[in-house]
Amino acid sequence: MLGRVRSLVALGTTAISLLMTPAIALGEEPTHFAGDRLVGVRLYAEHQRVAPGGDTWLAVAFSPRPGWHIYWRNPGDSGAPPSIAWSLPQGVTVGASSWPVPERIVSGGIATFVYSRPATLLVPLHVSYAVMTGRNITVAAHFSWLVCAHVCVPGRGHARLIIDNVAQSAIGTTAGTTALFAAARAALPVPAPPGATLTEDARTITVSVPSSAFKDQRVTGATFFPYDGAPFAQSAPQRFDDGTSIGVTLMRNPAAHALASHFVGVLRADVVKADGHRQDVGLLVDATPAAFVMSEAPLSILAAIALAFAGGIVLNVMPCVFPVLSFKALGVVSDHAPRKRRRLAAAYATGVIFSASALGVALLVLRGAGQALGWGFQWQSPVFVGLLALLIFVLALSLSGVVEIVVPLPAALAQRGERHGTLSSFADGALVALVASSCTAPFMGSALGFALTASPLAALAVFVALGAGIAVPYVLVTSVPAVAARLPRPGPWMLAARRLFAFPLYATVAWLVWVFAAQTSSNALLALLFALVIAGFGASAFGSAQSSTSWPRTWNICGIAAAIIAVLLVAPVRTVAHGNVSSAGDALHFETYSSGRLATLRSHKQRTFVDLTAAWCITCQVNDRLALSNAAVGRRFSDLHVTLLRGDWTNQDPEITAYLQQFGRSGVPLYAYYPADGSVEVWPQLLTPNIVLNRLRDT
Repeated sequence: MLGRVRSLVALGTTAISLLMTPAIALGEEPTHFAGDRLVGVRLYAEHQRVAPGGDTWLAVAFSPRPGWHIYWRNPGDSGAPPSIAWSLPQGVTVGASSWPVPERIVSGGIATFVYSRPATLLVPLHVSYAVMTGRNITVAAHFSWLVCAHVCVPGRGHARLIIDNVAQSAIGTTAGTTALFAAARAALPVPAPPGATLTEDARTITVSVPSSAFKDQRVTGATFFPYDGAPFAQSAPQRFDDGTSIGVTLMRNPAAHALASHFVGVLRADVVKADGHRQDVGLLVDATPAAFVMSEAPLSILAAIALAFAGGIVLNVMPCVFPVLSFKALGVVSDHAPRKRRRLAAAYATGVIFSASALGVALLVLRGAGQALGWGFQWQSPVFVGLLALLIFVLALSLSGVVEIVVPLPAALAQRGERHGTLSSFADGALVALVASSCTAPFMGSALGFALTASPLAALAVFVALGAGIAVPYVLVTSVPAVAARLPRPGPWMLAARRLFAFPLYATVAWLVWVFAAQTSSNALLALLFALVIAGFGASAFGSAQSSTSWPRTWNICGIAAAIIAVLLVAPVRTVAHGNVSSAGDALHFETYSSGRLATLRSHKQRTFVDLTAAWCITCQVNDRLALSNAAVGRRFSDLHVTLLRGDWTNQDPEITAYLQQFGRSGVPLYAYYPADGSVEVWPQLLTPNIVLNRLRDT
C-alpha cells in the first residue's frame, strides 16, 4: 500500500509540472526542444541508399542536459518513456525500438529507470518491393518526452531525413554515422546465454543467469530492469546473489497476480575484468517456464538412434542428396559379379558412416572449444562451398564424357584396389554424407539435438546410425540378389543415361554457386566463376591426355596446373555478412530475427512466428516456396496480425545458435510460433500449407 501511495504522489507531482509548463513551439531540423533546450534529439539513417525489399536501421539520439534525465521503456514507479510517431511513405515500415541499458535511481522511496546521459534508440526500417525505384523516401518522426530533475518538463520535437531508393542497396554506412551506430549497438543489452531461470515464492521473485555469461570477469553487483513492472515492487531493494549463477531477487507486488508464461527484462551487471577495469554488462533475459513450452519429450538413446537411422533413410530422396546420387546410379546397373557388388557397397557404406561420424565428432570438439556451431557447420564456410562446387562440376564433366576420373595410385595398391573401385566407392559415400548435411529430414532434429548433449559414446552412436541410414538403400539395391536381378542389363543405353545423369550435378553446382554468392562478395563470386572455367579446362586437359597419344604428359601438366589455380582462387575467400537470405517467402514481410526483438514482441503478447533458415539448407528453401509463400498462409498470418521474424544462419551467428539450443536443436530449419497466450509451439521441420493453416487455426 505504501508503494502505491508513493506512486500516486509522484504521478500527481508530474501532472502538476506538466500543466504548469508552457507549450514549446516547434522549429526546423535538427530540432532541440524541452523547456530550456533540456533535451536534444537527432534522427540518423545507417544507409543512405536502400533498395526495394531492403532494410536499414534508424537511430534516434536523445541528449539530456547534465543533471536531467529521460526515461526507459518501463519508467519505474513514475515518469513516462519517450514516444515516437512516424510519418512514412506507403510500403515503408518500421519495427519496435531497441533500448540501451538504463540506470536505476531511487529517491524518496520512488524507483525510476532512466538515462541521465545521451541514449540512442535503434529502429529497424523496411522498404517493401512495392516501393518504386528512383523515388526518394522521406522519413519523418515526431518525438515527445518527459525530462526530469527536481521538476519534470515535457518536450516535443520533430526531425526528418531522406533516403535514396535505388536498384541496389549500398553496403557501407552513411558518412559520419559508423561510430554512432557502433556505439548505439554496444550500449544495447546482449542476449543472455541459455539457462536463465526464474524462481518465485509468495514474497520474492529471483532472476538468475549462468555464471558462464561472465567468463574471466568478476561480478560485484547486479540490477534487474523488468519490461513489465507490474509483478514487482520496483522501489524495494534488490538483493544480489553471486554463486554458480548470477541472480537478483526482487520483492513481489502483493497486488499482482502470478507471473505469466514468461518474463523479459534486462540484467545489468557490474563487472571487474581480469585487468582490473570496471564496466557495466547488460544481458537481455527472456525465459519461459517449462510448463509453457510445447516441445518434444526427452529422448532415450535407443529412440535417438532409431530416429537418426530413419532420418538418414529419408535423406536419400531429399533434394540435397538425390542429385548427387545420380553419379552412383550407373554403378548400380554395372555388370559386376555379386561378390564385387557387395564389396563396393560395403566400401560405400563405410565412406558414408565415416564421413557422418567425422562431421559429428568435429562438431562436438569445436563446440567443446567454445565455438557456437551446429549440424551443417561446414556449410557456413564459403571455402567449403566453393571447393565442393569445383568437385561436383568435375564429376558432372566426367559423366558428360569430358574426362574419366582416375585416382593415381602406386601399382601395387591400384591392383589391390581393383582399379580403384573400392576407393572410389568409399569416396563417393563420404561425398554423399557431406552434401547430405545441408538437408534435414524428419526425425533428425531431435536425434541430433540429443547427440549434442549426450555422452561422447552415445553421440557417436547417433552419428553412426545417421550414416547407416543414408547408406542402407544403396547397399540393399546393390547387394540383395533379388533386387539386383530386377535391375536393367548393361547396354548402349548407358551412354545416353550417363550424359543425362550429369545434369542433376550441374544443377547442384548452380545451387552451390548461389549459396556461395549469399556468403561472399561479388568479387569472390567472380573468382569462383573463373575457378569453374579453369577447372573445366583442367578436366578437358586430362581428358585429352587419356584419349590422345600426342603430348599426354603436357596435357597432364596443364590439367594439374589448372586444378591448382582453381583451388587457389577459392581458398582465400572470406565470409561477408549479408541480410536475411532471400526466398519466395519474402512475399511476406519478415523482420530480421534478434532476441531483443522477440523479447519485445512477447512482452506485448504479440503473436510471433520465427523462421530460422540458411541459403545452404534446401529443406528450408523448399518449405519457403511450398508452404510459407502460399497465398492462403499469407492471408492467415495477416488476419492474425502475426509478426514474422527470420534468422539467417547461412553464416555463423552465435545468437541464432543459442536460440536453437533453447529447443534442443542443432541445425536449421526451426519454426517456432508464439501465440498470444505466451506459450511457444515448435512446428515440424517439413511444412505444407495445410500443416501451417491447421497450426494457426485455433490461435
